[in-house]
Amino acid sequence: MLNKKTRKNAGITLIALVITIVVLLILAGVSIATLTGDNGILTQATKAKEQTQKASIEEQRKLAQIEATMNSENTQYKGVTIPAGFAPTRIEGEDTLENGLVITDSKGNEFVWIPCTIDGANDTLKYQRTRFGVEEVDNGTEAFKDELTLLNNDVTYSTTDTNNGINAEISKEIVAQIQAEKKSISTYGGYYIGRYETGVLNNTAVIQQNQTPYAEIKWSTAYSLAKGIDTGNRATSYLCSSYAWDTAINFIQNNTTFTNYATARTVAMNENWFDMEVKDASGNTIKPAGITQRLETGRTTAKANIYDMGGNVAEFTTELMPGTSETVVFRGGNYYSYNHTPAGSRWDNIAGSSNAVLRFPSHFILKVALSTEKIFDKGWNNNLFRIIL
Repeated sequence: MLNKKTRKNAGITLIALVITIVVLLILAGVSIATLTGDNGILTQATKAKEQTQKASIEEQRKLAQIEATMNSENTQYKGVTIPAGFAPTRIEGEDTLENGLVITDSKGNEFVWIPCTIDGANDTLKYQRTRFGVEEVDNGTEAFKDELTLLNNDVTYSTTDTNNGINAEISKEIVAQIQAEKKSISTYGGYYIGRYETGVLNNTAVIQQNQTPYAEIKWSTAYSLAKGIDTGNRATSYLCSSYAWDTAINFIQNNTTFTNYATARTVAMNENWFDMEVKDASGNTIKPAGITQRLETGRTTAKANIYDMGGNVAEFTTELMPGTSETVVFRGGNYYSYNHTPAGSRWDNIAGSSNAVLRFPSHFILKVALSTEKIFDKGWNNNLFRIIL
């Protein structure tokens, strides 16, 4: 009788255990659903953390813009000259020379410092043009020509050139600008380049994130716009030279994991090329592979805090080949590109081609003294700009 009672109690215990386990599983499922999922506690906590971080960064940017407004004279930061009207952002990841020191003006235009020297002495980065080996050869002519040869006696200009604003006077200006650029680098030890492709906001060219690229303009328009950028009375802007473009790419290759940025196209680069997917920082797809979609500025992955020299929109520089059938030279690739157009590529087109963008405040250079001269970089959808003190 005792054994039977014992077996009966064991049976009740087993049933209770099963019921308990089922209840616990149900509660666990409810708990997991509460913690995870789109509206889960963990998900919401992660989103709240990200929003807090973004708000903190945005606040720091606004503080930097206020500081830029107050800086009426050139200042020094980490041994780098900050032109009047600009200030360092002081944001983590943007605050070291190796990562690419970021500065901003009072309007929120951002630029990255490229430290370099004219002679490359003491293992410093040399300011120079580079033949990366990805130049296009079209009509028997390779898209590679030093701007300093534009004053040679054998340079000629076709009717198409002159009708589209490319002439001997412009060539003189370009040579003078590069000479001033070299003098500035000798004085200050580097130059600034626009962080983003040039965007358009309220019909004004800006160097800011999440803006529509300033695209579909001719070389002459980009060149003119570049000289009209407001950089205060201690700096000037002008269309980017091929020297500044190539040196910036070498800076990226020397200071990031993208050591073949000039010559290769990889998924890891996360640039907007036709045949590659683009993802945001959280890993979400912005643009699928095989889609021709131009993106807003700064949606891809930064290299040394500089965006989109490889993809999204190609850019003009002051590199020209007048007198040929295709005078203007594009740098980098664009959202139509595949195979042959990494960041170091050069490819040419007719002088009146309007499928380009400026990279002006996106890349800018410091120049000596109080010159009002300005230089600008332009391309398909990429913009490069430099300021000179």
